[in-house]
Amino acid sequence: AFNSVFDYLLKATAYFLFKKNDFRSINSPLQDKFYYSKRGIGTLCKRLAERCGELGVVFKPGYQLERIERADQRVESLYFTNGEVVSDRDYIVSTMPLTHLLTTMGIAPRKFPIRFRSMVFAFLEIPLPQLSEYSWIYFPDRDICFQRLTDFSHLEAEMVPEGKTGVGFEISCFPEDDIWQASDEEVVKRVREGLEKADLLDPEVECRAHVVRRKFIYPIQVTGYLETVQELLEPVRHLRNFVTTGRQGLYKYCNMNECMEMAIDAAEQIEQDADTFRYHFDSNWKGAGLEEERVAEEWHSTQ
Repeated sequence: AFNSVFDYLLKATAYFLFKKNDFRSINSPLQDKFYYSKRGIGTLCKRLAERCGELGVVFKPGYQLERIERADQRVESLYFTNGEVVSDRDYIVSTMPLTHLLTTMGIAPRKFPIRFRSMVFAFLEIPLPQLSEYSWIYFPDRDICFQRLTDFSHLEAEMVPEGKTGVGFEISCFPEDDIWQASDEEVVKRVREGLEKADLLDPEVECRAHVVRRKFIYPIQVTGYLETVQELLEPVRHLRNFVTTGRQGLYKYCNMNECMEMAIDAAEQIEQDADTFRYHFDSNWKGAGLEEERVAEEWHSTQ
């Protein structure tokens, strides 16, 4: 959000003197306003799904792609594990994890040089107005299983009953880790132990709890990963009726706003009858580092 200490001091002075928000950076710590969807971010997804349904979109949840058949730089058919085959489509947009996409094309290396972190989410219904005075708290401690908590009472989004709060805990891991394989009861037990160590919640307070597990959450960024992703995308890049996008589809660590921007960009290209798709490795997200931009510029200059 800041280019230098001087930049920070200048913006901080302007903010405190003139109360002017720096909206050029969505992640600026100097912003004092934050707007959240009523009843949670799922409201946005629900409204989008409703509008798509009105326009004739058919949703078929629960499908798992097994194989992609290609010919003449086009995707000809999609084969699903339930036996259904989908063929002859003008365009196909994929947001599945890049590693799984390559596997379905039959071109995946034996061991991928990139990997996603998974997440165990634990949610507690706490009979208190709030857990702490902060909306988000990060925990670097090794003896606390969760890395971040979110106290939803602060968002004023009609997500919790009056006088109570809901708190989400994020536990990043791999599927082979013991926390992923532990029972829901054990996960909640470890979360409660972490809260006690952080002196945030008395162990005697009774709470209802829910546990959810999700894979492919965090693309792991290590030295050289951008060049690796560009190389892995080569079999996809030249397909005329297929585009992969999104956080998982492009192995791109970004927020929801940029995923939506990428989706709009892909839709605009389809509307223009594109037979090749732009793949941006640089990031429009204001919180992204300059390293992505440098690698992207070097890559584009060699094409």
